Amino acid sequence: MAEVDPEVDPESKFVETLPWHVVVLDQLENVLSRGRLPNAIALVCPTGWGLASLSERVVQIVAELDPEQIPSQLAHQDVRWIEPEGAVLKIDQIRRINEFAVHTVQSAPRKVALVLHADRLNANAANALLKTLEEPPGNTHIVLATEHWAKLMPTIRSRCQRWNVRPDANLALRWLQERNDAVDSDRFADAGFAPLLYDNESMPITALLAQLQQSTLGQIVKAEDLTTTDFLARWYRHTVRLTADSLSGRGPEDERKTAAEGLQRIGEKILDVRRQLLSSNAANETLLLEDLTQGWRKSGNPGS
Repeated sequence: MAEVDPEVDPESKFVETLPWHVVVLDQLENVLSRGRLPNAIALVCPTGWGLASLSERVVQIVAELDPEQIPSQLAHQDVRWIEPEGAVLKIDQIRRINEFAVHTVQSAPRKVALVLHADRLNANAANALLKTLEEPPGNTHIVLATEHWAKLMPTIRSRCQRWNVRPDANLALRWLQERNDAVDSDRFADAGFAPLLYDNESMPITALLAQLQQSTLGQIVKAEDLTTTDFLARWYRHTVRLTADSLSGRGPEDERKTAAEGLQRIGEKILDVRRQLLSSNAANETLLLEDLTQGWRKSGNPGS
């Protein structure tokens, strides 16, 4: 399922501060108050925990924007907001940041450029950005926001001060309970306990996999208003949970081990297909999904 976007209230147009972001935002306020804000920052936030929301708040604070100014929707001379075009961030987008970095501050106390999903930088874009990170202009701050820290080039990681959002399932559950009459424990687990992936009306993954016996994955995601990568993420989390259950469950050890190995294999394949779809605009989605589905059916539908 796609990450829910609660961060901008449609009535007030304010960015919501999510409770598990407070530690990072307090850290930001602290370094700002001491005049020690790094020129290069990496915001690391797991999927389903509000990377976009955190990024909006950080840019607002650094550029000292009005609370009703939403950075991702804003045309501001001292702010740049860059998102992937398709599956990747391209060199032309990074060149615009590099040009922005050398300009003089106009009206804000400092300039800030935010690169959302920075792990999707292609090789040329990453190398172009590295040049600016190596010698950042004064009063310019580049924020790389990512759900996948390890996918950033090591040379880029080494030049960023890293700030992490720590998942807290109990805090997330309380936040959800404030917004729902009831939180279904199975659906919460299906979302990997990530609050912004939770959907109180979503069809359980087991029901979706039952449909996969006869329908194509493309037909299912269209009917359920999902994206392919969302479906694959849910399917992968499901196999991980079942693998753990198999290893810790009852029954002969060799049978439990065999079941777990089968789940691990399909999980690795699901993850590989999802990575290809997220990292390349040239990936042949139809062929990848057909191969994945056929392999799953031939292996006995593990996890269904």
